Amino acid sequence: MSKAKVFTSVVAVALIAAGGAYYYQSAEGKPAPVTATTTTSNKFVFTAPPRESAERGEELYAPIAAYLSKVTGTKIVYKHPATWGLYRTEMLNGDYDIIFDGGHFADYRARKLGYHIVAKIPTLQQFAIIVRKDDKASSVDDLVNQTFCSPPPPNQGALHALAVFKDPARQPITVPITSKFWPTVYKGVASGRCRGGILIMAILKKLNKDGAVRILHKTPTQPNQAFSIGPRVSPELRAKIAAALIAPEASVATEALRQRFKVGDSFVAANDAEYVGLGDLLKNQFGFESIASN
Repeated sequence: MSKAKVFTSVVAVALIAAGGAYYYQSAEGKPAPVTATTTTSNKFVFTAPPRESAERGEELYAPIAAYLSKVTGTKIVYKHPATWGLYRTEMLNGDYDIIFDGGHFADYRARKLGYHIVAKIPTLQQFAIIVRKDDKASSVDDLVNQTFCSPPPPNQGALHALAVFKDPARQPITVPITSKFWPTVYKGVASGRCRGGILIMAILKKLNKDGAVRILHKTPTQPNQAFSIGPRVSPELRAKIAAALIAPEASVATEALRQRFKVGDSFVAANDAEYVGLGDLLKNQFGFESIASN
């Protein structure tokens, strides 16, 4: 069995054991592209990836849906996807009208499905590949065929790591982290469970107070998670929603979400151009590769 197939099998088995529902490209071929269609509706769906339980999702996102409904005079409801697989499928089908998620998803939808990015977390984001402080590795090439802690794709950090190791035959042996992603990745590297791993830079700085790990590689800085709005929403309503998300009046409705992702006082305006290119990280993921740009 090739190393690429071993990598995919290890991740898939771990996800099945954890009750996950990630999907991967099969060897048999690529799925046909699915695009959103413009329709009229008196109700719009707001969602986010199922990173939390359904109950926690309601706490974070339902107040925002209620606030946007009140401000715009249009019914907007929060829908919690049961699994990542369902999230991927319904997102590509255009079943969601307002989405808060990572920049790679937002850019993909903006360029391929007619969505518009309207508001974002104001801080930039960066990812780092790390090793233990005393590790003798001098470049990522030293991690070939070595254990590597990472959340599973389509997590943005995981996709950045795969982009660094472009040749499947030279990829590390991934140890999939399926809960408490970043602290567990850090502990995995610091303890020696994995020789390398990938983290969000801001989180790494908080976790690495004792200098147990060091940085081997950093990605360029990039825009953070964002709200994007789909083609079923009229330009006029889209403008209202965009303004409402960054207005001072949004502070109560967005408080829990802002605390969850350390946003600060408010989200800020965003546009599609800021995110161009991030969607290419998805090109080898099931459902995305056939229509993502190279």
